[in-house]
Amino acid sequence: MSRVVLLCIEGLNSELLNNWQDELPVFGVLKKSSIHGQIKNIPPFNFPDCWLKVFCGHNTNPVYPWDFHYREGFSYEERKSYFEDVKALNTLYKDLPKKVQKVGVVNIPGIDGEFKIPGGFVISSGFFAGKKANGAGDDYAEKVDTNAFDSIFDLYGNKSCDFIVAFITGYARLLDAVYRLKTGGNIPGSEKHFENIHVYYKFLDKKIGELKDQLNDDTVLLILSAYGLASLKGRVNINEILVNSGDLCLEKKPEQILAFSDLKVDWEKTRCWSTGFNGAVFINLKGREPQGIVDKVEYNKMLDYIINLIGGIQKNQDVKVDFYGWKRNELYFDIGSASGPDLFMAFNGFSTSELYGHPGGAVTSHDLSPEGFNAVTNNPGYFYLYDPAVSYSKKLDGVNLEDFAPTVFEIFDILNCGHMTGESILSTVRKVKAVKKQSGATLFQSRLETLAKEEREGSGGQEHEEKIRSRLDALGY
Repeated sequence: MSRVVLLCIEGLNSELLNNWQDELPVFGVLKKSSIHGQIKNIPPFNFPDCWLKVFCGHNTNPVYPWDFHYREGFSYEERKSYFEDVKALNTLYKDLPKKVQKVGVVNIPGIDGEFKIPGGFVISSGFFAGKKANGAGDDYAEKVDTNAFDSIFDLYGNKSCDFIVAFITGYARLLDAVYRLKTGGNIPGSEKHFENIHVYYKFLDKKIGELKDQLNDDTVLLILSAYGLASLKGRVNINEILVNSGDLCLEKKPEQILAFSDLKVDWEKTRCWSTGFNGAVFINLKGREPQGIVDKVEYNKMLDYIINLIGGIQKNQDVKVDFYGWKRNELYFDIGSASGPDLFMAFNGFSTSELYGHPGGAVTSHDLSPEGFNAVTNNPGYFYLYDPAVSYSKKLDGVNLEDFAPTVFEIFDILNCGHMTGESILSTVRKVKAVKKQSGATLFQSRLETLAKEEREGSGGQEHEEKIRSRLDALGY
C-alpha cells in the first residue's frame, strides 16, 4: 500500500529556487524526477484561505476566511476566528483516518495538541512565531524546522504513519525577522540576516534530501508552497486613504495609531471601511449593514470609485506601488460569501493595513504586524510530486490549490469525498497526455530491466513489479 508525506513549506519562492539552483542539489533532483510547476495563484492571496483549499480540496471553503478573523453575518467588526471553525471542516487529516489510513500531523494551522485524530498523532509547537522570533538568534528558523523534520522522521519510522502532513515555517520567520530589523525591531544582527535567507534555502535542501533518503519506494513525497513569500517593502494604510477622501468618517480622530476596531466611527456618514488584511474593503450598504447609507443602485459605481481612488496612491508617493483590485463577484459566486469583503486589494511588495492615525496621515508606512507576519504572499507558489517508484520529469503549471487533496486520495486509491471540487494532479497529467505512450513504455521497460536485475540478485521480484505496474497505471501507461 502507498504512503504519502506532504510537506507544506511556508512561502517557497520559485524565483529563488531558480537563482540558487546550482547550490540546491536536492531540489535539482526533484525537478528532474517529479511532476512540478507553479501553482495558480488566485486572489485574495490569503494565508487561511490558501491552506484550507489545500486541506479541504474545495475552492470556496465553508467558513470563508477572508482574514484570521471574519464576519459571521453583517456587523461592523470581524469577530469570528478562522481557527475556531477549521476543526469542523472535512480535511485530509480527518477524512483519511476514516479510510483506515494512519495519520500524523505536524504544526498544521488550526490544530493544537488538544486536537485528536483517531488512531493518529498530532504534534504542534505553535504556528505563529513572529513575536517569539523577536530577539532570537540567527539560526532560529533552522532550529524550528529541524524539530519539525525530526517529528516527520519519527512519525514515518517509529509510528509507521501512512499519511504525514507537516508545516515548514522557517522562511516566513526569516522574512519577519528581516522586516523587523529593517524597521528598527529588536532582533540583533546586521546584513547577515539577509544572507540567512540564502543559508536557509541550503538548509532546507539538505533536510529534504535527508527525508527523501529515508523514504521507501512505496512512499510519494509531495512538496507544496501555496504561495511564494517575499520580503515586505512596507504597508498601504487603506483607512488613511478613506478618511482623507471623506469616505470613512470618525467621530473623533485618535491621538495615536489604532486598529479599526478601536476607532470611533460615525456610521451615519461612512460609505466604506477596510479591515486591512489582503486589502479587504466593505461598502456600508443600505439594507445590508446596520447603519448602511450607500444605495444598492450605487453599489457598482462605488466599487469602481474605490478602485480608482486606492489605485492612484502611487501618484503622490515616493515609492512606486503596483496595485491590483478585484470585486467580490469576480472571485466568489455562491451565497455563502455574502458577508465577505466587497473588494480585495493587492500591492506588489506591499501588504495592507487597517491601522489609522499615522503622523501626517501617511498612506504608506512600516508598521510591524501584530500577528507577527511581515511578508507579502502574492507571488506564485510551487510544488513537486515525487514518486520514487516511477520517477520522471514533467512540468505542469497552473495547478489549483484545491487539487492537492484529491491527489492524495488518488495515490491512496480512495474515491474522492463528495465535498472536494478539485481534480487530482495525476488525472490532469493523464488528460493532457503529458507523457507519450512510447516514452512511457520505454520508461517501463527500463524499470522492468532493473527488476530483472534485482530479482537475479534476490532484492526484487513479482511483488515489486506489481507495485511499479500499479504506479504506472495511475499515470496512464
